[in-house]
Parts: sequence; C-alpha cells; structure tokens
Amino acid sequence: MSRGGPHDRRAPVNQRWAELPPGALPPDWQVLRARWEYGHVAHAVLLALGFAALVTSVLVDTVPWRASGRGVRDDVRRVA
Repeated sequence: MSRGGPHDRRAPVNQRWAELPPGALPPDWQVLRARWEYGHVAHAVLLALGFAALVTSVLVDTVPWRASGRGVRDDVRRVA
C-alpha cells in the first residue's frame, strides 16, 4: 500500500524485505542501512535548521532596539 509523497521512496526497500525468507538479510543490507542512517541525519539537520530559523525570526521580530536602530547601551542609559 502506497500513501504517496515521500513514503513512495521506501516501497522498493520494503518489497525487497518482503521477498526474503524470515531472518534472512539481503546481500546489500549494509548499503540499505547506511541510506537509512543518512536519511535520519538529513532529517535531524533540517529540523535543527528549521528551529534555528524559527528562533531567529522570533528574536529579530521582538527585540525593540534592533528595529529602532539604537544599540543596547542606548536603552540601558535611558532606563538608568
């Protein structure tokens, strides 16, 4: 059963595993495992980049002294 989208890429690997007898490994199982691991690394990197972009957008949008063109020291002098 194919759900579409990025899940279509895993269907050939699932088919290869389904054709094997129980407990057997395909001859290129190390290549398949490496591809699986690299996919997880790429996913983690993209999540980290997305989180960094989110945090950056919140900080840039909410820090008042960045929008006004003044520095942090100007705000400190004004309060004191």
